[in-house]
Amino acid sequence: MKVLISAYACEPNRGSEPEIGWQWATHLAQVCDVTVITRANNALAINQELGKLQGAVPEFVYIDLSWWMLKIKKLLRPQSLAVAIYYTCWQRAARRKIADLCESERFDVLHHSTFGGYRLAVAVTNHGVPSLVGPVGGCENFPRELMPDGYLRSRWVENLRNFLNHCSRRFGYGMGQYQDATKVLACTREMDAVFKEWNIDSEVMANIGMIPSERKMRPERKTMNEKFRLLFVGRILCWKGLELIVKAVKLLPENVILTIVGDGPDIPALRASIRKEGLDERVELMGSVSRSRVLELYEEYDVFFFPSMHDSGGFVVLEAMSEGLPVICLDRGGPALAVEEDCGIVVPAGNKSDTVSRLVSAVHRYMADPDLLEKHGKNAISRIHTDYSWSAQTRRMQKIYSDLSILKQQTVTDDA
Repeated sequence: MKVLISAYACEPNRGSEPEIGWQWATHLAQVCDVTVITRANNALAINQELGKLQGAVPEFVYIDLSWWMLKIKKLLRPQSLAVAIYYTCWQRAARRKIADLCESERFDVLHHSTFGGYRLAVAVTNHGVPSLVGPVGGCENFPRELMPDGYLRSRWVENLRNFLNHCSRRFGYGMGQYQDATKVLACTREMDAVFKEWNIDSEVMANIGMIPSERKMRPERKTMNEKFRLLFVGRILCWKGLELIVKAVKLLPENVILTIVGDGPDIPALRASIRKEGLDERVELMGSVSRSRVLELYEEYDVFFFPSMHDSGGFVVLEAMSEGLPVICLDRGGPALAVEEDCGIVVPAGNKSDTVSRLVSAVHRYMADPDLLEKHGKNAISRIHTDYSWSAQTRRMQKIYSDLSILKQQTVTDDA
C-alpha cells in the first residue's frame, strides 16, 4: 500500500510527539510505501538518522512557513498560543501540498499522526482518498473533585481546559473535521466515547509504543532492606496527581519511601506540600536525570506510582512496565489502557478522600504479597512485548490501512 503520513512533529531522539511521529513513520515504512510530510526544521535530524536505519525508509517531503511566521512563533507569548497558531497555518499549507501530491501519485491512505490533540486541525481529509486521523486524545478532564488545594496557576489552566472540553462534548466544537475522516483512532476510552456521541467512526488504539527491553524478568534486588520503594517519573505538573501522591504517602507506613524524578512549573507547590505533611525524609525530589539513570532507577524500586489525571499516552508507564515494574495508576487516560489487572493496579477515581484511600490500599496490597509484586512485574514485561512494542503497533496500523484500502476498492467498484 502507498501511504501518505502527515506528521508535523517527526524527529528522532526527541521524545514526546516528535518521537511518536518518527516511530510511526519509520516502522510503517517496513510494511508500506510511506511518504511523510513534516516540518523543514526536522530535516537535519531526520537525514542524520536515516543513514543508520536498516530496511526500507520513508520518503520525506519538507514544508514550512515564511521566515516572518517563524519569527512571530518565537516571539509570541504564551508559547503554547504561538505554537497553536503556527501549527494551524502549517496545516493549511500541508493541505495544499497533499492536494498536489494526490494529483501526481495514487495513495491508498492519507494518515494524520501528529500532533495528536483532538482540538487541533488536520489536513488529510476531503482529498478523495480514504483518510485516517489518529490516534488522538485530549478530551480527558481533570475531575473537579480531585482539583488540588494549592497550585493556583495550574488550577486556572486546568479549569479552562475542562471548559473547552465541555464545549466540544456539548456543542461538537472541532468535531466536523473528524466527521469528514474515513476513520478516527482514539488513544483513550474517554476520547472514543466523545467521538461515539457525535457518530464518528472510531476505535481505541494507543498512540505510543516502545522498543521493549531485552530483560525477561526483574533482576535480583541490589539491596535487601525493609524499605518499600515507590517511583514517579514525569513532568512536575499538578495534573500528574502530585497532591494525591503526597497524601497517599502520608497515610502509608514509615518504611514506604517515594522518589519523584522530573522537573516542571509546579515544583514549588509540590515542595510546599511535602514540607506541610512532614514528608521531607520520605519523599525525595531528584529533579531531571538522564534516561540512562532512569533505566537504572527502575531496577531499584518496587512499584511505579503514577496517578495522572489525563495523560493521553504515558510513555514512562510503558518504560517502567518494560523494565518489570508493576504500575499503580488511576482509571483515566492512556495509563488505564496500558495497565491490565495482571500487571498493575488501576484505581477508580472518585472524590479526593476515596481516591487517596484506594491508592493507599493498592500499595498495601503489594506490600503484603511479594509474590503478587513479582508476578505483576513479569506480566508487565510480557504485556509490552505482546501489545505495546512498535512492531505490534505497526501490525495493528497495517491492518487498519488494509481495511481502508479495501473500502476504497469497494467504493470504486460501486461507482463503476
